[in-house]
Amino acid sequence: SEHEIGGYVGVSTYLPMADSYSKGENGKSGVKVFQAHGTADPVLRFDYGTSSSEKLKALGMDVQFESYGGMAHSVCAEELDDLKDFLSGKIFNK
Repeated sequence: SEHEIGGYVGVSTYLPMADSYSKGENGKSGVKVFQAHGTADPVLRFDYGTSSSEKLKALGMDVQFESYGGMAHSVCAEELDDLKDFLSGKIFNK
């Protein structure tokens, strides 16, 4: 593609097939990632989010992982504020 990917955003999610990725694959090293997860998520366990974050870091990505105590599989105002700060500070302010 002629356009560079500015970064990735993942909320209340995980990295499927995490073991199938290798460092430097597809030139993603250094790509900025915002990942957020509620500690009380009954749909996708919190540890799925944290282990995915660690895998992305091991792949060389620049991961900002935010957790929200007591939040279920949803979004909160604090999370949206953190996402706004990530986008304005790391993506659009290169």
